[in-house]
Amino acid sequence: MAKGYALLIGMGSVDSFHYAGWSGELKQPEQDVEIMKEIAASQGVEVQTLLSKEAIRGNVVSSIKRIAEKMASTDLFFLYFSGHGGQIPDLNGDEED
Repeated sequence: MAKGYALLIGMGSVDSFHYAGWSGELKQPEQDVEIMKEIAASQGVEVQTLLSKEAIRGNVVSSIKRIAEKMASTDLFFLYFSGHGGQIPDLNGDEED
């Protein structure tokens, strides 16, 4: 039988060093993750969470790799993110915006 795995990421702030002193404080992302965790767990999904300071690139990538190593081809992976978004320059011209 297929299993479900979820990686839930909530970023309530960012490292101000990388954002010209702006910390991007948000109140809701970590609460969003707790709600999603309850929903996923109620469906038998194995849940891992990364919140704010834990949610750095290396931790996200290693978490995805660890989950992928457990998965069978019929399993489900759910990635959830709550936090700020942003835009960066399109260096190869493959996007309109």
